[in-house]
Amino acid sequence: PHCEDLQITKPPTDTVINSDEDEEYTEPSDPGPSKSRFHEHSNEEYINSSDSTAHIITSNDLNDLVRDLNLSKAKTEILSSRLRQWNLLEESVRVSSFRNRHIQFLHYFQENDNTVFLLDVTGLIKEFRLPLDVNEWRLFIELSKLSLKMVLLHHGNELPSIPIAYAPHMKETYEQQLLHRIKYTQYE
Repeated sequence: PHCEDLQITKPPTDTVINSDEDEEYTEPSDPGPSKSRFHEHSNEEYINSSDSTAHIITSNDLNDLVRDLNLSKAKTEILSSRLRQWNLLEESVRVSSFRNRHIQFLHYFQENDNTVFLLDVTGLIKEFRLPLDVNEWRLFIELSKLSLKMVLLHHGNELPSIPIAYAPHMKETYEQQLLHRIKYTQYE
């Protein structure tokens, strides 16, 4: 691996380490301009000055964490299960509660002819505890040859998007039909 042009360095001969004792340092025979000395370290263990008790996670903490990490239901359940296994969850926290978290919002949506759309925009926004100022939201429509999606977007992107309609296998020509179903003219 080495060629004749590269020299192999040799370790210094003026440092002694005894395996039976702590590390010792011997001053080099030719100390350079700085005379830093080795201070023997103490055998005391390092003690962190901050509180080292475990933070037990509440339902609200877990919900915030799941939202911040944008976890799916399956990944949320795995995380919750592991936290429970490590005794980091409050006793009242239910690991399986995320399986059905969508149920509380089902009554706001309707499915017709393979199309899902929002029936009550105002109610859903209130359920999310978001402010409803129609001037602060815009309707985003994504059309393709195979599907149509509608989402309410906040102008400053400070609030989450609100799903309005989804129509797989629907052609572009049905845009007006969906606008009528979600009562778009009511918010113009």
